[in-house]
Amino acid sequence: HTHKAGNAGKAEAFRALRSRGFGEWDSRAIEEACKSCDPSRENKIGVPEFIALVLFLTSAKKVFEQFDVAKTNSVTLDMNQFIFAASRTR
Repeated sequence: HTHKAGNAGKAEAFRALRSRGFGEWDSRAIEEACKSCDPSRENKIGVPEFIALVLFLTSAKKVFEQFDVAKTNSVTLDMNQFIFAASRTR
């Protein structure tokens, strides 16, 4: 169910993200990513914002995987590496 003007609520956005392979991540992390793509801060996300969110999460996953060479789902970064990683998600 979408809201007026094609905007989806948080629950719909979470379901759509899960269907695209982003369901294994912590809901708080996904919620923060959603907030960054919700300029109106109304807990709704339109199609352009959802596309931006999926692109961001895809980039973040790829960058993280570059640092997680041992495949432990955990990385340690110094500040230079963090800046590099963050710049690659934009």
